[in-house]
Amino acid sequence: MLDWFDKHIYSRVPHIENGKVVSPTPLIQITELVREAAKELYGLNLGSFEAFAKLESNMPSGSIKMRSAANILRNAILHGKLRRGMTIFEATSGNFGIALGALNEAGVRIVAIISRKLEEGVKGALAEKGVKILDMNADICPVPIAGKAGMQDNALIKDTINKLSQFGLDPEKAKDKKVYEAIAKQDAIGLAHELARIYSGFCPSQYTNVNNWQAYKTMGLEIEQQLEALGKRASDFGIFCTFGTGGTSTGLSKYFIEKHRRKNVVVVFPMPSQDVAGIRTKEKAHKLRFYNPGLYAKEIEANFEEAKGLMDYAARKGISIGESSALALYAAIRAIENGEQRVIVIFADSAEKYASKEAKVLSIDEIEKERLRFEAVIWAHNKYKPSAAGILLIAKAFGKNPNEIIVLEPETVAKIISGKDTPEAFPTNSIAICIGGVIAKAFADSVLKKGIQIASLKGGLMEIAAKYEKQIEDLIEEG
Repeated sequence: MLDWFDKHIYSRVPHIENGKVVSPTPLIQITELVREAAKELYGLNLGSFEAFAKLESNMPSGSIKMRSAANILRNAILHGKLRRGMTIFEATSGNFGIALGALNEAGVRIVAIISRKLEEGVKGALAEKGVKILDMNADICPVPIAGKAGMQDNALIKDTINKLSQFGLDPEKAKDKKVYEAIAKQDAIGLAHELARIYSGFCPSQYTNVNNWQAYKTMGLEIEQQLEALGKRASDFGIFCTFGTGGTSTGLSKYFIEKHRRKNVVVVFPMPSQDVAGIRTKEKAHKLRFYNPGLYAKEIEANFEEAKGLMDYAARKGISIGESSALALYAAIRAIENGEQRVIVIFADSAEKYASKEAKVLSIDEIEKERLRFEAVIWAHNKYKPSAAGILLIAKAFGKNPNEIIVLEPETVAKIISGKDTPEAFPTNSIAICIGGVIAKAFADSVLKKGIQIASLKGGLMEIAAKYEKQIEDLIEEG
């Protein structure tokens, strides 16, 4: 199994051969992107600085978690803890489970214990990898819950045992006191360990396994070698990353402290109560084994609400970044504002699996009932444009001035829908409109594939025309 793993998985993941990291992920220059984003989104005119990003979405599994998963699994295979025919049980917020899915081809079954809060796109990505999903009713997955078990949730226990049976696992074995307690406490991490015990499986234990953070010491060497090739020193840069399990921050910190006697890793958390996919708040990070502020150059709590716009902005520039990447990038921008001159931002994954598969469709009645307001109203049709009277009516319906309505060229709309063109820069809080709603919906769905989320108007201009008793023929003209 080790030969198979090395050939099909480990060779594709960054690893060291003869002192050099092979199969590295790209380190790209993002100085101008950061400068322009800071000005457009936050009104900042940044001074002299240099910024790079590490594109971890280029991993075989699409995220940074492939590093730790590969290192943990290889070590387990090497020491006989993981063999063909076994089942892996692991609590995951998505990316680690997707990375584990690579082992399905080697005859290893994967059961991911997840929370109901995961986006459907993440669950879909797990399913595509052949990962069996055991969905627990937890506030956030996975969080160790201290204290004794409370009243057992019999319905949840029954549902869990039924799912295990569907996965081909003997349900009688799951009728175990410790399993019941883990389910009742909604302790996903504990449940993974107990299931591995009763089914003689393997639990990677990403939250406590030292092979997790050791994978990111390799990442430290990788970054250093890539910067040396550019004539730069890695020790001169602040490295911004978010906190999931703590593996990335621990491994990178240990590398630079041991190699350069320097703390240069900046750990970024969302503000308390903010929900960022796969990322801990500082309060919840305290509960995890790999949280070690003594290793970090700095800890920052950044406002994810202000960071969100960076996902759309990066998408318009051709780089797809997920929520944690946007948070780290935002923290780096604020650090540059305060004098930081050299930064590297870890882009842990891309946005695709977090986004809805379809754009939201809203009717005029819904918009009026919810008193929704849009920063931009975009006419998007591949053949027709609104006439002057049509623009006036659209502006009236959305409480805008006529000159605020964005009218795209039909050719541009056609190219965006076909995927041949990149959307223009417009706010996330936008709505697309066409004659009957169909083209605008296709336009919004196409834009969504680029990571930019906008809505479309159900019924389009025809809906507005009916409301104001106007003839649609008077409101449109050929483009």
